[in-house]
Amino acid sequence: MSSELVTESLETTGQSQLGDDLTDLYISFGGTETPNEKTLLDFAGSTLDFRAGRPREDTPWSDGGSLTPSQKQATLDVATRWGMLQTTEPHNPYDQLVILGAHRDSLTLRTRHAVELAQQRRDGIANFIVLSCFRPIHPKEGIDQTEIDNEQELAVSLLQDNIGAKFETETVSSWDDQPDDTERATGEYGIAYMGKIGLHHATIISGSVPSSNVRATTVSTLESLRTHLEDSRPRLLFVTTSLHLPYQAIQVKRVMQGFESEVAGIAYDWLAKLTIESEDADFRVVLQEIGATIKNSLANT
Repeated sequence: MSSELVTESLETTGQSQLGDDLTDLYISFGGTETPNEKTLLDFAGSTLDFRAGRPREDTPWSDGGSLTPSQKQATLDVATRWGMLQTTEPHNPYDQLVILGAHRDSLTLRTRHAVELAQQRRDGIANFIVLSCFRPIHPKEGIDQTEIDNEQELAVSLLQDNIGAKFETETVSSWDDQPDDTERATGEYGIAYMGKIGLHHATIISGSVPSSNVRATTVSTLESLRTHLEDSRPRLLFVTTSLHLPYQAIQVKRVMQGFESEVAGIAYDWLAKLTIESEDADFRVVLQEIGATIKNSLANT
């Protein structure tokens, strides 16, 4: 079954078998038989794609017809099995904490959780890496752009706020020889910042992007990370939000082959409280990520 292919790609999350959850979801939206790879990909690329290429902040999540109770229940079943609704704790030892970059709300949650995990270590000290990019802050992120201009600066600010210490920079941007922001943003790879924050060491790594106005993909930032760590090969704990854990766990498994790695997710409060009575818009956000995970899992099979 195609759902088993998705399960195999989700082994990194440590979740149990999916069973017939994807089939139930597919049928709840009008499917008439057990889906194969093609029908699952079509389903993910049409029915479950609410963004249609738009930034997450510009997507009208409230638009569209009402979701039925059976559709909501099937969504809850998949999301629960995939670990999208709960905070997942790490089980393996690690040498470095890797925070996957995102827009403000997600990056804020991920950074706070990563710092909390660091504080639970025996020595309370950690090496942080933030995978980010040079994209400008979106107006809907609600950030004063006179103080923070791009995602890399946001990453530094969040680390400082959560650790309670100033970033003591050792290296500032490997793009210093580039004449403008666009060339710096579209570089193949770069270390934006490296230094100390209190007792911790932190590195902000940028992935390549097609233009300075878009966010780097998970793959491009992971490829940059692999380049940076290829020789040392430390054990890695990736920190993301649970909503995005299945999709990003697949990417980590593919790009970081040969590395000891684990992915942990921190749940949004509204996700942990998701029930059939919740708003349709909340379910569409979850369905979007389920669809993205299906496409990502089956794309190279």
